[in-house]
Amino acid sequence: MKYAKSCIDTIHSFIVGFRLPITTISLVRGDALGGGFEVALSSQVVIAERKVEMGFPEILFNLFPGMGGYHLLSQRLHPGQVEKMMLNGQKYKTEDLYEMGAIDILAEKNEGKEAVYTFVEKHEKYRNGFLAMQNVRNKVHPISYEELMDICSYWVDVAMQITEKDLKLMQRLANAQNRRVEADGRRLFDGKVSYIK
Repeated sequence: MKYAKSCIDTIHSFIVGFRLPITTISLVRGDALGGGFEVALSSQVVIAERKVEMGFPEILFNLFPGMGGYHLLSQRLHPGQVEKMMLNGQKYKTEDLYEMGAIDILAEKNEGKEAVYTFVEKHEKYRNGFLAMQNVRNKVHPISYEELMDICSYWVDVAMQITEKDLKLMQRLANAQNRRVEADGRRLFDGKVSYIK
């Protein structure tokens, strides 16, 4: 629960723009799965490079995205489409997510940083109107901290019911991710997935 609450604290801050007159922007340059996808979606603008994959694999180890994924994706896509994405555990190419409306700007590979600067420069001229539209969206489709914590608490309850088999699959997925990124000299997961009953 402590881990889950820290995730919600972070994500909600991005959702509400830290309660400041700013626009939060996520730039996705590498695969964003599960929590990484949730964090990206928590920004008011999502920019992603081509050839990147995003998705929610949680169903594969008997869980669901509990840190705001449903709320955040439902603001961008039809709820039926959101549930389909969360229940199939597939990875989606950013090109497809852009067509669906799940991401705002599709940048060429290795040009994401430039896309962020272009976005900022373009929207500076209409900053007042753009911020006003963000506020309208937040009023019409609010995502409250309390709602996020309610789903998050339920996620904790569900997580406490997963089996040893689910944890072994989770470990295999973590190991596979580590093998993919070790070529870059990085490691995503340093610890072992452990079973808590």
